[in-house]
Amino acid sequence: MTLIIVILAGVALVAISRRSCEKAIHAVQVEADFQRRWMVHSLQQHLLPNIEPLLVQTEDQTHKPCPTRRIDCVLGSMRYTILLTDEQARFNVNRLRDEQTHKAMECVRRLAERDPSEIKSLAIRFRRPVTRLAELEESLRQITSYGQVFENISATAIVGEPVGDGLMKTLTFWTDGRIHFRRSPDQVIREATRPILGSGAADQLVSSRHTHPDTPPMQLVLRLPGLASRQRRLLNELFIDKSSCYGLWVIAANSHRRWYHLRVVVQPQAEEEHTDSSRNREEDQEPPKPIGFAFDW
Repeated sequence: MTLIIVILAGVALVAISRRSCEKAIHAVQVEADFQRRWMVHSLQQHLLPNIEPLLVQTEDQTHKPCPTRRIDCVLGSMRYTILLTDEQARFNVNRLRDEQTHKAMECVRRLAERDPSEIKSLAIRFRRPVTRLAELEESLRQITSYGQVFENISATAIVGEPVGDGLMKTLTFWTDGRIHFRRSPDQVIREATRPILGSGAADQLVSSRHTHPDTPPMQLVLRLPGLASRQRRLLNELFIDKSSCYGLWVIAANSHRRWYHLRVVVQPQAEEEHTDSSRNREEDQEPPKPIGFAFDW
C-alpha cells in the first residue's frame, strides 16, 4: 500500500513539474512575443514619418542614390532587419493598365526576373493615373499586393536573399505611377520609358543618366534625338525628384522563425481648385491625410 502511494505521489509530482515547465516556457514565449510586437510598433511609429530624411542622409554620406536603406539591430534573442524604401523608385504594376495581357506579364517577368508560370494573368482594365484625393484611394484598391500578381508568393521571395534583392527591389503597387528618376534602378527606368521612347532610346536615356548623374532628367531627355513634343510631355509627367510614397519593412528573426511586417504610407497631393474663393481658403484647409497599407507574415 505504501509503495502504491509513493508511485502515485511520484506521478503527481512529474505532472506538476511538467505543467510548471510548460507554464514557464509559455511565459517566456509571451514575453518574447510582446517584446517583438513592441519593437515593431516602435520602429514603425518613429521611422515611417522620417524615411525621406534617412534616405537623404545615406545619399549625403555615400554620394549615391539610395532607393533602399538597410538597418540591422539586436534586442535580446531577436534580430531585426529594417528596410526603408522609396516606393517611387519602383515600377508600379498598375501602370500596365492599358497593355495587352501577354505584354503586361512579360514586363512584370523582366522586372521581377520570374518564370512566367509564377505570374497570374494580368487581364485587368486598369484606371488611368489620378491626382485628386477622392480618386486616389479608389485607384489604389485595384492591385495593392504581391499576392494579386504572383502565385503562392512568400515574404522571403518578396524581400529576397540577400535581403532587399527580391521583388520589392523593382515592383510596387501603391504609388501614383510616377518615377523618381535619380533613385530608380536601371530596369525600372527602361520599363517605364520603353512604351514612350522605344527600347533604343530608353537604353540611351539610362546610359546618359550614368554619364551625367547630377543632370536633371528633362535635360537628358532633351538631348535624345528626334523626340516629339508628345514624348517630352509624357516623360515630364513621368519623372519626379520628390517622392510621396514610402515603405518600411521590419523583419524579426530568432533561431526558430522569421516575422515580416510591411507598412506603406502614401501622401496624396491636395486637390487643385481654381476659383477665387477657394484660393482665399487655402490657408485654412488641412493637408490631405496619408493613406496607409499594412501587411504581416
